[in-house]
Amino acid sequence: MSDNDKPWKPIRVAVLIYEGAEVLDYAGPFEVFYTAGRMSVRAGQYKPVFSPSLFGEIKGPIETRPGFTVSATCDFDSLPKPDVLIVPGGDHEPQLTNTKLLQKMRSLYAEGCLIASVCTGAFIVAESGLLNGKECTTHHEDAAGLQQRYPKIRVIPDKRIVAAACGRIFTSAGISAGIDLSLELVSRLADETLARETARNMAYRWEEINKDHHRK
Repeated sequence: MSDNDKPWKPIRVAVLIYEGAEVLDYAGPFEVFYTAGRMSVRAGQYKPVFSPSLFGEIKGPIETRPGFTVSATCDFDSLPKPDVLIVPGGDHEPQLTNTKLLQKMRSLYAEGCLIASVCTGAFIVAESGLLNGKECTTHHEDAAGLQQRYPKIRVIPDKRIVAAACGRIFTSAGISAGIDLSLELVSRLADETLARETARNMAYRWEEINKDHHRK
């Protein structure tokens, strides 16, 4: 069987969007995984290694912050089982009582999905209970509030990325740190060369930013 005849099994990355989500929190990771897919094809892969998609509670237009409208290609019920779930921050408070979202996250995690949050998306992951007993980080202005609200977790405010000991939950600091987080996941799930090529194509100084890296 030739490579062209082999079934395509990309790493599916589901990027959550919701009303009031921070634009770079979801757009940055989406761009990283989309670009990594293009770079993998350029490097000789028959199909992209990564396949990112936007999903929300409803399928269709969702107004994120600040009045920036994007469309979710699928909703909670129609979402194909992802390998990675990206949870952005922003106006996250309404999502803390979104029982359907919280249950969806718990179910995906139980099925083996890797969960990664950007900025205050850590609050949503914490509300699901998945961070209990684990280390995490978030935007530096919200670190104290996250720790106070969820005393069962340990917040590390001076880290750009924190990987929980379980290896399947990642949290990142504010906004642009989501790009670093996504490149880190490309490095871990594919390889570091692809991550470097992705950063270079995006004109993003990933290696320079990560000299004092945050890996735990």
